[in-house]
Amino acid sequence: MAFLPLINSRAVDLLEYDRLITQRALLERRASRGGKDAIDHLPGAHDDVANPVGGACAWRQLRSGESPPPAA
Repeated sequence: MAFLPLINSRAVDLLEYDRLITQRALLERRASRGGKDAIDHLPGAHDDVANPVGGACAWRQLRSGESPPPAA
């Protein structure tokens, strides 16, 4: 979930890599059984590129010490 504000605020520049673009487009945000939001790929889709990219961007934001952008 930490990746979403970074994308929405344009705080990160991502590579124009077709596989990443496709996987990001096919991610879906939904409420889980516990009431927390979850982001996952659609059935039959993949997120093996989008997940590590999102994690790396969120980790970089955390390590930078900068305040994160407001949540979407």
